[in-house]
Amino acid sequence: MPAPRPAARRALLLLVLSVLGFAAAITGCGGSGGGGDSASTSTTVAEKPVVFPPCTTKIGPSTDLAVALFKAHPGTVLCLREGQYAGAEIPAGDTDYDDFVTVQPAPGAKPVFAGEMVFEGARHLRLQGLAFRAGLAFTPEAEAVELLGNDLTGVGGIYFFGDAGQGGSSREVLIAGNRIHDIDYTGPQDGYQGYGIKSVGVQHGFVVRDNTIQSVAADYIQTDVADDWTVEGNTFLGPTLVGTHPQEHQDLWQDYAGGRNLVFRDNVARETGTAESLLFQLTYPGDRFAKVTVENNLFDHDSSGFSIQIYQVDGLVFRENTVVGSSFGSVFRNDDRFPPGSDYDVEHNVFAETSEARVRNYTAGHFSFNVEGGRCPACEVLLNTRHVADLVEKGEINEIKEAIDKSLAPGSLTFEQSLFKMYRDGIITQEEALANADSANNLLWLMNNADASLTQPQTMAPKPAIAQKVETAPSGASFSEFRLSLDDEKAA
Repeated sequence: MPAPRPAARRALLLLVLSVLGFAAAITGCGGSGGGGDSASTSTTVAEKPVVFPPCTTKIGPSTDLAVALFKAHPGTVLCLREGQYAGAEIPAGDTDYDDFVTVQPAPGAKPVFAGEMVFEGARHLRLQGLAFRAGLAFTPEAEAVELLGNDLTGVGGIYFFGDAGQGGSSREVLIAGNRIHDIDYTGPQDGYQGYGIKSVGVQHGFVVRDNTIQSVAADYIQTDVADDWTVEGNTFLGPTLVGTHPQEHQDLWQDYAGGRNLVFRDNVARETGTAESLLFQLTYPGDRFAKVTVENNLFDHDSSGFSIQIYQVDGLVFRENTVVGSSFGSVFRNDDRFPPGSDYDVEHNVFAETSEARVRNYTAGHFSFNVEGGRCPACEVLLNTRHVADLVEKGEINEIKEAIDKSLAPGSLTFEQSLFKMYRDGIITQEEALANADSANNLLWLMNNADASLTQPQTMAPKPAIAQKVETAPSGASFSEFRLSLDDEKAA
């Protein structure tokens, strides 16, 4: 296995910290108490600082937030004093800026939004260090939105809807360093209730980075057609809250309608209890996945089903992932309703302690060639002889098997010959060899003749030399008498 990259070492560090019981979360503080407005303050969000710039405007819970945002201009830092804020729908014209407007806590304050916050058509809006208790939604469009270091719990997490029917889309979104936890609902599910992060409709250019998402009732992340999505450095934790919602098929990240340029990298999923973790599926006619990367993730007792299930992709990179304690590991699906995938790069992944393997008492040797008592390969070797090259050129592929059987070229090997050697060396039984042979009759013939040669003494007399007189050719040329010996002795 190659030396771990920095991201791999980071994932290992997260694993160690989790085992030791350490945890860190942003709770919406805007710096130490008593800090003034003359200098920026900061806190840490998943190893990266979130800067809280000086306030330009301060408001309290009694102020109409929509009016305050309408009065803001690019570069405004709107700071919220301590208290509980009601939910609101912010009209599109109130948050359509040419450069970022930031909403954050006032120094030392911990403002909380008790109701759902809905932003209609937000552009260049940054929300950081805040607490949301009933969901945070952006519809029917959003562009250049940053959600940094917030704390979300309650009936819903974060929701984006790019409504194509209204010409809307969600673009250039950064969701980083947030803590999304204990997302649950009662009664019939509505909208994004139960979801950690949900984004549907037209969507491009999302980065979901360094968040902690823990204990949700629906999918941790759900998207439909997702283009240019990067999900990296996140921690997904259980226990699941799906138990009271039997209709839910919970996934870690479900993309149910394809997309391009999807990256899932450097994430840790631990004991999430999902039905599946990564589920990239094709649903509707015309759905397609292209350029998907799943790299350097840790799936630790994450799923009761597949940790990874990916339908056909044009260009899949799946490498350096570690899957521990999954029920079924990974599967790359082929749905006949859609064109086949291509260009799969699958390497350096580790699967350990799958549930089914434990039930069947499989050891490492059942899967690996590299341990004592492990699996041994039976091979068929086709050499590029002139005869084989001719068959390939003529397209007579069905004749190649017979060509291998009859080949006298050193190194050529049939599958039956390979199985026979394993049988002869006591590695597999006769029954196992015959059950896996391409031609059980050919293999049985090899076994029977080998047994006969071992049990019957060699009593045949040496073959006599053959003397031959060669007549003079019509041209007058002649050859002298010679002997052809079929024995090991030299010809006289």
